[in-house]
Amino acid sequence: MTSTEHLPFTKYTALGNDYLVFDGGHFGTTLDVQQIVRLCDRRFGVGADGILVHCPSLASGPFRVRIFNSDGSECERSGNGLRIYAQWLLDIGAVDRDRFEIDCLAGTSPVEVNNDGTLTVAMGPAVFEPHAIGLTDPSIDPQRFVLDTSAGALDVTALSVGNPHTVVFTPVEPHIQNTLGPQIATHPLFASGTNVQFVARIDAAGMDIDIWERGSGRTLASGSSACAAAAAALSRGSTTAPVTVRMPGGQLTVDRRGTQIWQTGRAHHVFAGTVRPPSPKAVAAL
Repeated sequence: MTSTEHLPFTKYTALGNDYLVFDGGHFGTTLDVQQIVRLCDRRFGVGADGILVHCPSLASGPFRVRIFNSDGSECERSGNGLRIYAQWLLDIGAVDRDRFEIDCLAGTSPVEVNNDGTLTVAMGPAVFEPHAIGLTDPSIDPQRFVLDTSAGALDVTALSVGNPHTVVFTPVEPHIQNTLGPQIATHPLFASGTNVQFVARIDAAGMDIDIWERGSGRTLASGSSACAAAAAALSRGSTTAPVTVRMPGGQLTVDRRGTQIWQTGRAHHVFAGTVRPPSPKAVAAL
């Protein structure tokens, strides 16, 4: 992406989790990390939790998207990001059917367009295996173990839904989450870091969670986090499917079909515009 041209983008939100969508056909699919950081900055850029880049694909194949966090790192899969990208495809007329597929770094996700305007997206299986999560200690049972932190020992479950997650079942006060979130996200036990979900309340009907994303920090909502939290709770027998996962930004419905975890929710267009990406020199001056 050069800093001399104005590029069209569209901003979408899903439960307060917002992304900028770019068509990679305008500039290719390689982005400068510093430019991503600047574009996502809410004071010096457009402002977003991340960036989605539509990639060229074969006419007969799945649609392809690259997902970037606000710190410039590439994300394997994002539940809200996939719903936003699917809604963008519908809005631009790229899709005229109620079932299609999207490829991202973690693999292929089928999408279903529902009559009420919601989108149902497959997030793959929930995997409770140390190597899939990136645990540096393969002797740990990810489904339930104790994680030592500055706030004491926490009862957690670690899993992957295409990206790594750690679900904290020990009650943690919100003001302590701001310290524990980044501490767990960068804990040496997780080779590639981890997203973190703090369970505030859980029953047979659903659960309330707060979220700390490894690449974005505290987040109002996250589709993959909702799926991970629901899958972890289901594995413990703490709730039943389908699970209503309530987050500060709103709620998603998470269901299980065979081995696959599916999430259902909405995505909304916010505005469209053009932007001239900042030069690396300008970013470095911040």
